[in-house]
Amino acid sequence: MKLANKDVGLIGAGLLSLVLLAVPAQARTNFQETGGLTAGVRSGAMLPDSDLDGVLSLQGSGFLRYWLMERLQVEVGGGYGRYTTTDVLWELNEATNVWRRDPDATKDYYTHLSYIQGRLLYAPLLFDTWVPYVYSGAGYTYFNVEKEHTTPRRGTFSGIGSTLGVPIGVGVRYELGNRIGLEGNVEYTFTWSDKIDEHWDRAGEASNDHFMQMSFGLTYDIALGTARPPVIPPVVRVPPVIPEPPPVRPVDPPVDVLQIADPPPARYVDYIFPVITFQTASSALAAAERRELDAVAGFLMQDTDVLVDIHGHTDSVGYEVDNVSLSWQRAYAVKDYLVDRGVDPWRLRVEAYGSRKPVASNETEEGRRQNRRVELVPVQ
Repeated sequence: MKLANKDVGLIGAGLLSLVLLAVPAQARTNFQETGGLTAGVRSGAMLPDSDLDGVLSLQGSGFLRYWLMERLQVEVGGGYGRYTTTDVLWELNEATNVWRRDPDATKDYYTHLSYIQGRLLYAPLLFDTWVPYVYSGAGYTYFNVEKEHTTPRRGTFSGIGSTLGVPIGVGVRYELGNRIGLEGNVEYTFTWSDKIDEHWDRAGEASNDHFMQMSFGLTYDIALGTARPPVIPPVVRVPPVIPEPPPVRPVDPPVDVLQIADPPPARYVDYIFPVITFQTASSALAAAERRELDAVAGFLMQDTDVLVDIHGHTDSVGYEVDNVSLSWQRAYAVKDYLVDRGVDPWRLRVEAYGSRKPVASNETEEGRRQNRRVELVPVQ
């Protein structure tokens, strides 16, 4: 299949429309809080945009990504493609040393492209199973001409060269589950060389050689950082059973008897415990949260009769098994901090709920921020 350069824009606009139509109107994302790296491979078609007509050829690439924050990701990758163009056939009459052009005959010309690129991806919308994104970056492209042009218009060139490139594109990822995703993207790469197709003008009148890529591939999320604790059932603290003293029988003559009072009933605790919040996919305590826990530790050291349940929570982003583990990690981070400040560990009971008990909507960033929390509940 051969396409003229004027068709490149129409192809890109059509594929972008398909991507936007594929995204549902209402959903939630589970893409931005997977944590760690995302590895992937993709393949598809490459279409040159140069002085000659471009021909669709195969290309493939691999990449690694790392999430910088909730919507932003950095990617490093490399790939290979064949830059194929077609031109009318020129023949040289050696007897007269005159070039002749055959308008009815064409010939394909090939250039091997190898490239490495760094990209910055941004997800403007966060959905449940579909995650659209846009990206741009910079890279280095090495090219090697396989079939040289036979044309009176080419300058002197060895057929091997390199150039810088700037890719821009759009893509969409579909969550298949179990950390696996299916991706598609459309990309246009600008270069600073007019020699990739080996058809160039020594006077510099011709434009640089660019190319478009259309790819599909698979991705896999790899968790990094501190290992989250396994999901274990909460430890139920059973208070010790104090046997009642035997009844005291009066004696004759009466004597003074030590009366053993019943344990005091549970009392109301009027101290207002703070809610400890966390960053996305993190169990680290911020400086403001540590100051609040210092005050909590001071209160518990003064009132040693108070017992506290520590409840860990997350937002609804990500896999629930990861959310439950993360809520354990956040709750234990609070407990360990209080124990380090002198609170007896047996007075603190840890429970984890994952995303099952939100206090705000998970449809907004502010709501998700409120749900990434640890609550301290006094045992009444």
